[in-house]
Amino acid sequence: MYKKRKLILFFFLFSFVILLFASKFSFLYAFNDWQDANSFLTVARSILNGKILYKDIIEQKGPLLYFIYCLGYLFNFKQINGIFILEIINLTIIMYFSNLILEMYKKTPINKYMSIIFGLIICTSASFTHGGSAEEFCLSFLIIALYYFNKNFVVNFLTKKEFFLVGVITACIFFIKLNLIFLPFFSIICICIEEFFKKNYKNILNVLVYFSLGVFFLSLIFVIYFVINDNFNDFLYCYFIINGKFYIDNNFGILYRMYIAYQLSIKNLSVNVMSLYLFILYSLFVFKGNKKLKLRMYTVLIYIFMSIGIYMGVKYYIYYALPLFVIFIYSFVFAIQFIYEKKIIGIIEDKKLVLRVVFFLLVPLLSYNFANYKTYLFLRKEDFAQYRISNKILKYKESPVVLNYGELDYGFYNILNVVPDCKYFHRMNIPYEKMKENYSFQKEYIDKGNVDFVIVGIKSNIEEKSKKKLISDLEWINEKYDLIYCDKQYYESDIINFYVFMVNDKYKQT
Repeated sequence: MYKKRKLILFFFLFSFVILLFASKFSFLYAFNDWQDANSFLTVARSILNGKILYKDIIEQKGPLLYFIYCLGYLFNFKQINGIFILEIINLTIIMYFSNLILEMYKKTPINKYMSIIFGLIICTSASFTHGGSAEEFCLSFLIIALYYFNKNFVVNFLTKKEFFLVGVITACIFFIKLNLIFLPFFSIICICIEEFFKKNYKNILNVLVYFSLGVFFLSLIFVIYFVINDNFNDFLYCYFIINGKFYIDNNFGILYRMYIAYQLSIKNLSVNVMSLYLFILYSLFVFKGNKKLKLRMYTVLIYIFMSIGIYMGVKYYIYYALPLFVIFIYSFVFAIQFIYEKKIIGIIEDKKLVLRVVFFLLVPLLSYNFANYKTYLFLRKEDFAQYRISNKILKYKESPVVLNYGELDYGFYNILNVVPDCKYFHRMNIPYEKMKENYSFQKEYIDKGNVDFVIVGIKSNIEEKSKKKLISDLEWINEKYDLIYCDKQYYESDIINFYVFMVNDKYKQT
């Protein structure tokens, strides 16, 4: 038990060091300007202030993600952001279970160092976006599911309790981002296939029953929450209809979607160089690994279905690929096998002390050097237009009612520490013609003068159709509200032009 705690602390400290530079929720960064993270935090703060999820405040991610953010918001302590603490715990879990997987294949003192390198690669990859993504928080659940998959094939058939736990983990992933359940789901299918060939039909029944009970157990908790709050239909609409009907492109058949998914997964390997290197090592594991051929083939099946699940929406964002990194733990399995086969381990053991010192020095240096947003480390709050605009608004009114119009959440609600009154507090990443309700609800609030300030941000590289619409909306808003301030902000490879409007007395709600 002492060794286990020591190992967890070891991983926790390195997780802290890596994320200190990798995540914008770290106290070294003045502001996490990622729109997705700000929208998650806005929803969480709204829930904690009495709003009902999917009924009073609308966003299309799974409920567990918002409750994770609620927990993070409650964990805030002076300069330490609660989400940052949860990210450290999340990465610690990833490292710990990665180490357990490596131990199954070969017990060696370098496994824990390989697990840290694995965590470092994940957090400095191009797919690790800003910090606090749904994909990031799914990683810990995915690696645990992968651990039990390996344990079933390498150690022994899982117990009923373990299959129940895999079911709970699958439900956790489902209630964060539903298209990421393919790893645990197809892990169970692979286990059933294996037991079918062995004619262990009773085992198959136990797998399905206890796995299903695990899924049902967590699902029931959320169903009770929705029923108590009378928002079950709202949940179905936001999580399934919006994601399945509006968010993805429905103009393609299933075979074409699979073809696009294949193309996008290849694109990700070319864009994300580290993914390509790890994929090569993973391929060597598949063809030359020293464990069962079936096991290696099953990992390929899981990887393929994960890719299909991620890209079946025919959309590409670089952070989509982050969950695929869990499969690359097998790259490290092969690397360790290679080190021992080629007698390189002897050199490592001879220089153990020197290499350990080098490792402890290199991890923080590499974390800083390969951090995706290290140029933000030197910025102050005043360097962000969001803070300048918020300060301007507060000069007019101490507790303003604001509306982030026509785009994803830019972070104004969180900086101003206000809970949005409009349930469509921002525009989800869905075109106007697909979901007019999002726009019409915001327009109605503006028309009635229900908000004190309307903030419009127009990105320079958005599609021309959307840009023209937002520009025309500026003229419409200016008929009812006064333009009081303009500013601009660099965001990723884009420039955002901000326009701030204040309500006229004529249109202000009485």
